[in-house]
Amino acid sequence: MFFLCLDELKRTLLRFDMLDVFTILSPMDPKSSKDNSVTKKISLFDNFSSVTAEEFCALNRHYRHYGEDYHLQNLELTLQLLLCSCDVEL
Repeated sequence: MFFLCLDELKRTLLRFDMLDVFTILSPMDPKSSKDNSVTKKISLFDNFSSVTAEEFCALNRHYRHYGEDYHLQNLELTLQLLLCSCDVEL
């Protein structure tokens, strides 16, 4: 059985260009910036313990409004990768 740690998962997602769905872009609300430009990026891998519920909700709102099919595919493939890396008892 093969177990995946966060660093390995991040490298794998980066290699396959699937890391974007784990990055919070700010501002997320089009009303907060005239041109809706990204002022900062927060990696969920590197900052998972400091991300607030509001920031995570903003990420979900962003992808619900602006998301593309490949964002869902990235999440589905990541889920499969995680499930395949877990012990059956988990």
